[in-house]
Amino acid sequence: FVPTLPGLQFFEHSQMLLGILAVNLDLPLCVFLLDASETNYSGFRGAIDQARQRWREIQSWMMGSFHRPVYEWKVRQWAVTDAALRKAVERADSLRDSLGYIPAGEVNPFAHVWHAQELPYIQPVDDATADILQAKGLLSSPRRLAASRGIDFGDLTEEIVADHGARIEKAHCSHTSISCTAAVPSAAFCQLWLVAD
Repeated sequence: FVPTLPGLQFFEHSQMLLGILAVNLDLPLCVFLLDASETNYSGFRGAIDQARQRWREIQSWMMGSFHRPVYEWKVRQWAVTDAALRKAVERADSLRDSLGYIPAGEVNPFAHVWHAQELPYIQPVDDATADILQAKGLLSSPRRLAASRGIDFGDLTEEIVADHGARIEKAHCSHTSISCTAAVPSAAFCQLWLVAD
């Protein structure tokens, strides 16, 4: 038993080593350690903001450097057995070779939209408020706001319409003595409900 081990500098040295690891993983030290004891709430929130910013950059890098090339490779693999796809790939390749890009009017078999995973904030009300302000101020579209959260806009709108339709139907059925057999309420009722809502 040696009472001087670990030495007086051990914890300071360990924290320095952990800091070096955290920097190389693009994480603030308090996020890496999951320990906010060295800072206050605002400091931890700032560290999380910095970490989220870097995570978004990493997500973007992964989309461009990994997911997109893998997707293109897979499309080329499918094109081997699919004549129509093979023709589209050949056309896209010839356009890329001659122009350096595929013009907007052309069919691009490699076109794909990647939606990064949402990184929820410590204060979700602030995120929601920011989204509302961006949408109302015409700084961003609902489509872009959904994409920034990793949500497919098509799926989102379909779900919203289906949920509202179910709500309309339920309200219509509960306020009438006639049994509801129609899957969709009348257009006049929908307009009335939308105005009232």
